[in-house]
Amino acid sequence: MHNVRGLRLDAALVWAASWDMCRDGEMAARDFVRLVLGGVDSVRDISVVQTLLRQATLLVRHIPLLMHEVLHTGAVVTYKTCGTHGCKRG
Repeated sequence: MHNVRGLRLDAALVWAASWDMCRDGEMAARDFVRLVLGGVDSVRDISVVQTLLRQATLLVRHIPLLMHEVLHTGAVVTYKTCGTHGCKRG
């Protein structure tokens, strides 16, 4: 497999695809967090580790707030875009 700065390209693509699936609502946020917690120790590139932990932390911090809104207002809230600008309701 091809290497990109010591990270196997296939592993980088899987991590990126996993985040995309979570962001697009195709993977449950809890499953992404579990995936990160179960696999981050195998990642050797510190920038990838930082990104994965930042993404998982974003989900852990924002999901309770979104669930509170859903339960108390009946709103339908999904993650369409998560990043440095936060999550937008969609």
